[in-house]
Amino acid sequence: MISFISLFSKTNDILPQDARAKLLGHDASNIQVVDVRQPKEYSRGHIPGAILIPLAQLEQRAGELDPQKTTIVY
Repeated sequence: MISFISLFSKTNDILPQDARAKLLGHDASNIQVVDVRQPKEYSRGHIPGAILIPLAQLEQRAGELDPQKTTIVY
């Protein structure tokens, strides 16, 4: 099982335009995007392919994420 702390122990801030460039770039398959908003907010619009894990559930559901991929959380 992946621990929440190990998954997010190395963090960097990223500007929206840089995140967009990564998602459109050649290495996009090595990136997972996690939307930590509530389901109602997610249903109104989200980044295509984003995984919905509300912030309150993130620690319990961290095992659903691939630790080998770069993770962008918004």
